[in-house]
Amino acid sequence: MMTIVRRSGWIAALLFVAQAGCDQVAPNKQSNSSAPVVTGSAAASSGASAAASPRPADGPAPPATPGADFLVDASAAIDAIKKRVGGSAVRVKQVSLYPKYVSVEAQDPNKKDHVDQFEFRDAQVSAPTPVKFTGEPTLEKIEATLFGIDEVDFKKIPGLIEDTAKRLPFEDGKVTHVIVERSVHFKDAVVVQVRMKSPRNNGFVVYDASGKMLKEHR
Repeated sequence: MMTIVRRSGWIAALLFVAQAGCDQVAPNKQSNSSAPVVTGSAAASSGASAAASPRPADGPAPPATPGADFLVDASAAIDAIKKRVGGSAVRVKQVSLYPKYVSVEAQDPNKKDHVDQFEFRDAQVSAPTPVKFTGEPTLEKIEATLFGIDEVDFKKIPGLIEDTAKRLPFEDGKVTHVIVERSVHFKDAVVVQVRMKSPRNNGFVVYDASGKMLKEHR
């Protein structure tokens, strides 16, 4: 009987020691496996630091390229449309320059009684659109409205725009577009019209192909 009691006491003592050991090991194991948690202002500070220090890019960023202004330089648009029309000498009825696009009415070099409109916009030349004439003009009459696109020095346009702004000093005035065409009002000569607009006034100045001022209209 005494032997049984002693064994029971010994087993109880072993169970007590084992339980105490588990209580000490468990917190250490939990501490080693858990990641630190950042809360409150410390988390905000950490997020701000990460946002302020992004991963460096692979090489320098490309420079910004502002949109083209064809009232300043229309050479790219004119060259693209000339290439699209084809032929050794492109003949046109009208060239219109706007800040964001260029419109050209050009004779078809393969069907000379046809005149088509092309637009250069967003670095692309549009498909041709037929230009309508009143009645059925003869080829001779159509030719009388045309001129060689190379007869006009488009590099002079910015200077004509600057001159127009001086001649028409409208309050909040702005040049809206430029039209190049033959004009019956100037003996069918090729002229350049620079159009000015403001909230209170409209007007234009007419120049010949060389840049000489011909008329001022308010």
